[in-house]
Amino acid sequence: MVTLQSDDDFKPVGEPEALPAALPEWRGSRRPRKTLLVDDHTLLRESLLLLLDQRLPGHRWRDAATLAAALRWLSNEPDIDLVLLDLDLPDSRGLETLKKVVVLSAHDDRHSVLAAIEQGAAGFLTKSVDTARLLHGVKRVLDGGVIVPEGLTHSQEPGAGQPELSDRQRDVLRLLIEGKPNKLISRALGLTDATVKTHLQVLYRKLGVESRTQAVLAAARWRINLLPPPAPPAR
Repeated sequence: MVTLQSDDDFKPVGEPEALPAALPEWRGSRRPRKTLLVDDHTLLRESLLLLLDQRLPGHRWRDAATLAAALRWLSNEPDIDLVLLDLDLPDSRGLETLKKVVVLSAHDDRHSVLAAIEQGAAGFLTKSVDTARLLHGVKRVLDGGVIVPEGLTHSQEPGAGQPELSDRQRDVLRLLIEGKPNKLISRALGLTDATVKTHLQVLYRKLGVESRTQAVLAAARWRINLLPPPAPPAR
């Protein structure tokens, strides 16, 4: 069982903890991944910790009820990989001073999501999300991707001024947002690494962006539909 630490037993870090013998979810990592959950609702916070601990073995969890407590954790444990943050904390100041944040919110309106991504969030999940989506979101962001409500990038109504993207460019953009590195994008689409790099250069130029997170924001603002193509009919 991994250690669950809260702000109540907060103390400076001593020697690094030894890597557990088996890390099925994080195989290949040099150390266990570490996530800080920040929410002022005690029951929700403790329930989420128990759920996540059961579903992500080998992970280490920290939790705090206030932004001030979260900042103390981050100051003393700078190797924390991810912050799951409730934006409605009593002492919240938005996303400033926090790194790699996935927002947890009761609100899922388009404005709230885009505002969080604009401020630097690596993802946005509603508190009503199911377990599978929550776990998927945590893993995707830790793997370098971005997670947002599905409707944000699955729009059927294109926005005004939307850049023209080919079907292949949309495929590359979708896989990029999912956190896939170039090699896996190449494999998934049957392309060479050089071709994928060319597509990315064109995509970033057309969208006017320089990162995955900015690409998500651009796709959402222009309502670019990134639904995966339908499976071919069974014969």
